[in-house]
Amino acid sequence: MMYERLTLMRELLSERGSIYVHCDWRLMHYIRGLLDELFDKKNFRNQIVWYYPHMTPARKHMGRKHDIIFWYTKSENYVFNLDDIREPYDEQTIKRYKNPVVFPGGYKAKMNERGKIPDDVWKIPPIRNVSQEKMDFPTQKPEALLERIIKASTNEGDLVADFFCVRKGTRVWKVEAPPVVPPHAGGQAGSLPASGGGLGRGLPDPH
Repeated sequence: MMYERLTLMRELLSERGSIYVHCDWRLMHYIRGLLDELFDKKNFRNQIVWYYPHMTPARKHMGRKHDIIFWYTKSENYVFNLDDIREPYDEQTIKRYKNPVVFPGGYKAKMNERGKIPDDVWKIPPIRNVSQEKMDFPTQKPEALLERIIKASTNEGDLVADFFCVRKGTRVWKVEAPPVVPPHAGGQAGSLPASGGGLGRGLPDPH
């Protein structure tokens, strides 16, 4: 079933589009194989580690504190807004590169005023029971996670689709400027700034 769904997603995806895929950690290695086949290994961009440290009741194994998100593109000509997702430098880096540093050979290094290039480990807290954004369904993602993905891979006027939107089938939103997180499944249309309502695409939710 996943093969057919991912095939349809690829067909609907813009030539400059991206797909971010997350699922249960016990199935990710199977999904990676499907994505390599359908999107081509050369269009694999990152294996993003979504790291969410918090307390754990684990006693017979180490705490499971991360999920994997696979990022693929439709082609090699894809949207990637690096400057929109830069992160602040840490204090040690700021102190070291407050002024440009010249290395042996004449290479000069200095900080980018927009911030550092983000790496593929995203430390984003999970949705807590007391969180205002909590809508009480198992596949809900933090707004901060969705916002980073949307800012990285879309421009104003682009469409964003959630193909496994719980209880709502597939939903599609048009990106505004600046890019914002669309209201998720079960949410109120006015809870976050986004244009348009959900558009069903006839794909029932797999959960």
